[in-house]
Amino acid sequence: MPNLAWKDALQRRDPPAVAGAASAEFDPTLWTCSVCGKVRARDLLHSKAILGRQTLVCAPSCLGAERRANGR
Repeated sequence: MPNLAWKDALQRRDPPAVAGAASAEFDPTLWTCSVCGKVRARDLLHSKAILGRQTLVCAPSCLGAERRANGR
């Protein structure tokens, strides 16, 4: 009979936790810019075609959205 202890260890292992799932809930007003990767309010983003797919990017640019978010 082969040693199946490693199988038992894998079955007893806890599934990986989703990052941020317990601390924050989904907020539909916050989205991530596909260019700079920052989380911004939906009104600071617009849709743009990148590589043939529509993605959300900062409007009018990442620097402009930073200035708008900081109130300058």
